[in-house]
Amino acid sequence: MKACVLSTAKLREPSLVERFDYYQKLLNRRIPLERRDVKKGPLLPQVPSGYLPIALHERGEAWDSVAFAERVRGWERSVQGLCFLIGEADGLAPSDLTGAAAQWSLSPLTLPHQLCFVIVAEQLYRAHTIIRGESYHRP
Repeated sequence: MKACVLSTAKLREPSLVERFDYYQKLLNRRIPLERRDVKKGPLLPQVPSGYLPIALHERGEAWDSVAFAERVRGWERSVQGLCFLIGEADGLAPSDLTGAAAQWSLSPLTLPHQLCFVIVAEQLYRAHTIIRGESYHRP
């Protein structure tokens, strides 16, 4: 399985780019993760074929790390990849929210979209360590 983070927002903050790249490198052997910056407009039509779109939204479902890992384990069996949709300050287009397979809330707090890139990458890495029984995750 592969994964991508799709957004009209660009990841520009050097320290966050460094953190995203760090988790991307850790994930490379497990689940290749790419970051795609796209032009303004709905993101759903730009999701790669065979990928499951997951919209990040403040009113989405709140999954803890273990629940997210269980979802990833199930998705690994049924899809070619996961595509996480991250909106800008005004959020995602309504069509992205209704057309996504799932809506995921990273926190009840409103987070800057720049930080969401890193959180998604870290949680994907954490999910794979949970699935493999590695010691990274300590509940």
